[in-house]
Amino acid sequence: MNIASILNYLYQNSKSLIDWEVERSHGSTRIKKWNLPSPQPTEEELAEVESSAEYLAWLTAKRSVRIDGKTDAAIISLLHPSAGRGEEAGITRNALVFLFNALGIEPPEDFAAYNAIAIAEIEKAHIEKDAL
Repeated sequence: MNIASILNYLYQNSKSLIDWEVERSHGSTRIKKWNLPSPQPTEEELAEVESSAEYLAWLTAKRSVRIDGKTDAAIISLLHPSAGRGEEAGITRNALVFLFNALGIEPPEDFAAYNAIAIAEIEKAHIEKDAL
């Protein structure tokens, strides 16, 4: 049983190590410190929550968010380790420019202005990097 995870679910506004603390020792886990106004949950209550559909759905959602974060970080680092999120925007801008050109249409004014600003900033960054 992951008591810390269950407590995070039950008391979502609480802070681990401040409001409560879990201790792991000799293969078992227990609540070591409890500073919340509500009564400390019993082992039975924790086990009941652990098997509930709501907790399992919450846990799946949390894991999904973590996976999304890892995926974003992997994509960003593979695109260009020092470029970060700007590189994602650059790829999107380039794809839109390609699409506008392929369709033979003028981009919207706000996109054209944004793209011009981005290109100018990128060129300034290249000059600054070349000077390193």
